[in-house]
Amino acid sequence: MNFRRHWQLLVMSMQDNYALWFCSLHRPPPTQLRQAIDCSIPASIMMGGRSIVNSRKIAWISLKCNRQNGSYECGYYVMYWMTHIVRSHITSRWETRFK
Repeated sequence: MNFRRHWQLLVMSMQDNYALWFCSLHRPPPTQLRQAIDCSIPASIMMGGRSIVNSRKIAWISLKCNRQNGSYECGYYVMYWMTHIVRSHITSRWETRFK
C-alpha cells in the first residue's frame, strides 16, 4: 500500500486472525486503514455463513523491520519482505523472524 507517498506492507491471515504491519519508517498503521479492516472482518465472516458472536477481534502486530535511511528505500523494502515471506514460507512466529 502506498500511503502519503510511502510504501508499506500489510499481511493478513483471516484463519489466524491477525494483521502484520511492515513500515520502514516504523510508523503505526493509519487509523483509517485499521478502522476499515476492523469493520470489514465481521462482514466477511457473515458473508461466509459463520456467526460473528464468537469471532475475535483481529490482532494488529507492527513488526520491527529494516529502517530506511533515505527517502526512497521503502519500495525496495516492501518487495524484499514480500519475497522473503514467500520464499521462506513464513506463516507463524513473525515477531522472532523479523527483529
